[in-house]
Amino acid sequence: KQKEGYVLARALVAEGKLRITATIFDSSLDYSGKLEIEAYATGNGQETPLARAAETARKLSELAAARKAASMLKGENKFVILDGTLETLSSEEKKEMEALRADATARNVRLGAVAKTCSLLTDKGESLIDEIAKIAQGTGCIQIAEGKNESHHAQVSVAKLNDSSSHLFRVEATNSSELAELVAALKMQSNDIAFPGYPYGLVMADKFARISKAETELLKAKTRATATGETRQMLTAEKALDAHKILDSM
Repeated sequence: KQKEGYVLARALVAEGKLRITATIFDSSLDYSGKLEIEAYATGNGQETPLARAAETARKLSELAAARKAASMLKGENKFVILDGTLETLSSEEKKEMEALRADATARNVRLGAVAKTCSLLTDKGESLIDEIAKIAQGTGCIQIAEGKNESHHAQVSVAKLNDSSSHLFRVEATNSSELAELVAALKMQSNDIAFPGYPYGLVMADKFARISKAETELLKAKTRATATGETRQMLTAEKALDAHKILDSM
């Protein structure tokens, strides 16, 4: 079932501190609410970008949807698969991930993740995926790391899921035995001729979740046409940033 909503990210000054807020609205999602993140919460002196706050809201919605899916499953050989990794990047994400793990464990459901992209590098600065692809023979996976901290508890691997595929993917699970079961299950789902080597269920999930450029422009047009109050003020403020965009389109 497709669910959707909107996220409004804003920068506000409260008690002398710059804070980023992200509010989910007009939503059919399993998660809703308002997030507040300190602009310097990363601790490295860099401001938290608005996009990061919006991405956190999206991730929380995804984890809540995964909890909903886990509640509908029970028994052995059942997996809930996340698009991406099992790593959490904020305290809010960590809390929701812990709840997902607890719900999955209670119903004997395994938890895994498949990432379409991977930015990990070797000690020499080469792409890890590219280096493994040079030596990979046949299908299967190579375990490359074990996440043991609170923000990333997982066995991390690189896997090739179809002999005809030229793509390798980062695949994660809670432990080694579950990782082996997950890779075996994913291989059975990775035979679609349009994208051999990528699980068909994740192909369909991406298709349903993707927002086309045409839909994006339509939503922008509707927002501009109906904006009032603070929304209209934000659209006016956007003029300070869109000159390059206008010139690029000429």
